[in-house]
Amino acid sequence: AEAICELSKTSGSWNGDDDINTRQEYRLLVEALEIRKATLPEDHVDIADSLKFLGRFFHENHDDQKTALPFYMKALAIYEGHDPSGLHVDTVSAVNDVACALEDLGRLEEARVYAERAYRCSYEGQGPRHSETAAMASNLALLIAEHFRHEVYEAVPLLRLGLKTCEVLNGVDNPDT
Repeated sequence: AEAICELSKTSGSWNGDDDINTRQEYRLLVEALEIRKATLPEDHVDIADSLKFLGRFFHENHDDQKTALPFYMKALAIYEGHDPSGLHVDTVSAVNDVACALEDLGRLEEARVYAERAYRCSYEGQGPRHSETAAMASNLALLIAEHFRHEVYEAVPLLRLGLKTCEVLNGVDNPDT
């Protein structure tokens, strides 16, 4: 199942037909999930990984957050079952996936709650100078700046933290900074 998930990530380079590649990727992701469900307990983190990949397939490749969100929510529930503190990077990533899908669906108050949680948990779990924390800070700052303009002052320290962390990790002259 792990190999099938990895193979699905490369499906875009198989041939020039994006429609065929998309169908192949979907088929592989579903097959990996079915194998994992048949061989693992229903709350196993590998099942959560497959659900997350399916959510991202719909969210990122098809701009279909409505279909992606239940996959993200189920993956998050599984990760939380194994990580009650919510500080593990897989849990933080799942919280962020939910936040992004909710934002894209226009459910902004809910998105903000999840984005704040992703940032807080990453900060507590990884520390302020970790790339994941910088990404979560930036995501939350952008959400606030784009949708909660009357509170934009809250975004500034988050953006500064993200920028400072990127400068430390990548260097000031790095284009990724």
